[in-house]
Amino acid sequence: MTRKEKLKAINDRVGTKFAFENELCVSVMLIANILDKLSQKGLVEAPLKVSPMGRNIVAICEEFEWEILDEDIQIYCNDLIPPEERNAFIHFIKTARDGT
Repeated sequence: MTRKEKLKAINDRVGTKFAFENELCVSVMLIANILDKLSQKGLVEAPLKVSPMGRNIVAICEEFEWEILDEDIQIYCNDLIPPEERNAFIHFIKTARDGT
């Protein structure tokens, strides 16, 4: 499936109330989930916390094997992470995403 097809399939599953506007929005949800997990382990202070409903939506995204692109991580960090912490957050997110 292409990213556009995956986006449509994910939106079909989550419903119109929680539908994602674009592909970046899906990645942002998954990035927030990664940071929330790292925060729970005491590794970072995350700017967002994922609710139980959010975790259900993350599971749907993962079911369709959504891949967070490096450019999605860069955009997220540029918008939400202070410059002096940005490289560390990018490293943590990529490491968690890649399972390394």
